Amino acid sequence: MSNRVQPIEPMFQSAFQHRRNAVQSSKSSDLDGPPLGAFLRRHGNLHFDEHESSLIEGSALLIHRGVTGAYIRHQGDRETRPWIVASGWACYARTLNSGGRQIFSFVLPGDTIGLASGPFAQKGSEIVALTAIVLLDATAMKKALIEPDGKHSSIRRACDAEQDLQEVRLLDQVVRLGQLSSIQRTAHLILELHHRMDRAGLAHNGQFQLPLTQIQIGATLGLSLVHINRTLQALRSRGLLILNGGVAVIPNMDLLEHAAAA
Repeated sequence: MSNRVQPIEPMFQSAFQHRRNAVQSSKSSDLDGPPLGAFLRRHGNLHFDEHESSLIEGSALLIHRGVTGAYIRHQGDRETRPWIVASGWACYARTLNSGGRQIFSFVLPGDTIGLASGPFAQKGSEIVALTAIVLLDATAMKKALIEPDGKHSSIRRACDAEQDLQEVRLLDQVVRLGQLSSIQRTAHLILELHHRMDRAGLAHNGQFQLPLTQIQIGATLGLSLVHINRTLQALRSRGLLILNGGVAVIPNMDLLEHAAAA
C-alpha cells in the first residue's frame, strides 16, 4: 500500500502556550526554523486577530511527517485533510495508466493544502511528497472557515489569495506546455519557484533550495529526460541557471526573465 503521512508526537505543545512569540522561537529537528515561519512570512501583509492567531498556532500542536513518495491524497479521494506545510515539497499530479505522471503544480513550505477551494480541492489529482515533508494539522482552521459568522476575515483572505494563486499557476502551466519552447518553459518555472520561495523567506540573492530531479522537472514541463538535460545544460552555458546539489542559483534575474518571455 502507498505511504501516507504519519503522526508524530505533539512536540510543540508547551512552546505554543506563549502564542505568537513561541511560534517565532520554537525549533524542531524536522524543520529548518519555526514551524509556522514560512506560512506567516507568506501572509505577512495580513493581520491575524487574537482568535485567528490561536487557530493558526493550534495547527502546530499536532504534526505529521511524510517520507519522500508519501501520498497526502490519492487520486480518487474526494476531499483533502487541511494542512499547513511547515517544510518539504510536494506536488499536485495525475498518474496515468501507463505509469507516467503529469505534475500540474508544486506545494512548497508555507503553502496550505485543503483550505482553499482552488482547482485542486476535489478529486482528480493526487498530492505526493517529493521530499520528506512536515505538515501541521489545520482542521480547526477549516472548521472555523465554514462557520457563518463573518469572523476570521484575515484567514479567509489568506485562503482566497491561495485559491487565486493556484488558478493563476495552473493557467501558467497550460501556457508553458502549449506555447513555450523548452528554454522558455524551464526558465519560467524556475522563476515561479524562486518567487514563491522568496515570499516565504526561503530565497536569498537568487539562491534557493530546489529538491527536484530532472525526471520531475520533465514530468512538469512535458519534456523527456534527454530533452530536459540538454535544456538545463543550455541554461547553464548561457549563465542563466546553476543547479548544484539540490540548490538553484540564478546569477542574473533579468536575463532569466528575458529567456522566459514569450
